[in-house]
Amino acid sequence: MDKPVIRAIFSDLDGTLIHFPIWFEKHGVSMSDADHEKHSAIVTNAQGESRRCRLLPKTTMGDGVVSDRTVELVAQLRKAGVLFFIVTGARKSTVLERLPFLPDADAVVGESGSRMYVEGKLDEEWQQRLLPVCGPIDRAMDPESRPEPLWKFCSLLKARGAPPRKIEPLCLSLSHTRSHGASFVSRHIHTLSLRPRALSASASMLNHARACAP
Repeated sequence: MDKPVIRAIFSDLDGTLIHFPIWFEKHGVSMSDADHEKHSAIVTNAQGESRRCRLLPKTTMGDGVVSDRTVELVAQLRKAGVLFFIVTGARKSTVLERLPFLPDADAVVGESGSRMYVEGKLDEEWQQRLLPVCGPIDRAMDPESRPEPLWKFCSLLKARGAPPRKIEPLCLSLSHTRSHGASFVSRHIHTLSLRPRALSASASMLNHARACAP
């Protein structure tokens, strides 16, 4: 079999594989026959075409759905030799709740890159690579007390007027609605004496901020 032109696909979840009524109802799409015990629902578009979907555990966004057709198409891609990866900023608990209902993937990355699951199991080798920058994954310690470069950077941002919007065990994110945006991070990211590996991690955060800032 010839190798496919596309070798790998990296997909987000919310708004890509997973869709929510609060988004699609604005476009004339409706959901019916929702059965939370069987995790199934029917989604019908404005033209009257219906698809059976997998109904995910409810989150703050409401009832998320993944169409059975999406799952079938991803399976076809993988059978043809295309690697398929899911990449999301969702936290551990959300990722693990959703996994049984998502298309099978070669790997699933959660918490903005701090956790990687291969065949449903946490990749311990990947975790070890993050230790010098972020510290242990399940440590119970306030971010302000953590000694690693990421948390020093977190404290720096807070001290200079840009407190993180969300702090996960191994990552943090800024509010993209603030005027600081990427320019704020850019001005301050080099003020810490970061080792090369830590600087690489911080550069990834900067790229993320640039992509999301207004």
